[in-house]
Amino acid sequence: MNGIRAFEAGTILYIVIAAILAGFYVLNTNISTPIVQSNPQIAIPVVSQTPRVETASQISPDGKVNLIMEVTNNNDGTYFYEFTTEGTSLPKTKIYLTTAESKIFSIPFNAWSPNNKHFFIYKGGSNNALVFRADGQPFSETEKFIDLGEVFSAKYENIAIKEVTGWADPALIVFNKEDKDGKKASYWLEVPSKAIIPLSTNFYD
Repeated sequence: MNGIRAFEAGTILYIVIAAILAGFYVLNTNISTPIVQSNPQIAIPVVSQTPRVETASQISPDGKVNLIMEVTNNNDGTYFYEFTTEGTSLPKTKIYLTTAESKIFSIPFNAWSPNNKHFFIYKGGSNNALVFRADGQPFSETEKFIDLGEVFSAKYENIAIKEVTGWADPALIVFNKEDKDGKKASYWLEVPSKAIIPLSTNFYD
């Protein structure tokens, strides 16, 4: 009798131990394995700004050739200028390419000479002008254009141009000066000789 009870007690103990072990196993297997999330660096694409291009133009008096100015606003804050001529009597020709730190060039409404062979553009405002040949050819081996301000100041020191007004004929550009005392005077620039001719009449508005 005692042997049977001992056997039953051992069996019960075995069952209890097995149940404990089984519960411990189930508990461990139900514990979620932590998920390690990586934090990859997201590559942000760099979008480069497309330079903004502005265009201005002026047609020649005979309507056959157009003077075109394209201004590219560069990303570094500078401005790239490209002047070209194009028309029925002239193929597209690059006249002048330059980069400036500000918007200093412009095309006046009366840029063209009456014979359509020359034109001028303003540099830094209407108080100076650069004169070009419409076919893109230089005036000499060393001179692509005539800088009216430089020519005038070389002859008349300490006197500045007030305004370049336009063409008097196919070879003469009219411009005015006003000195510090308010004295006004008008001049001609002869193209292509670069002669400065004082006038007896003032062409002021």
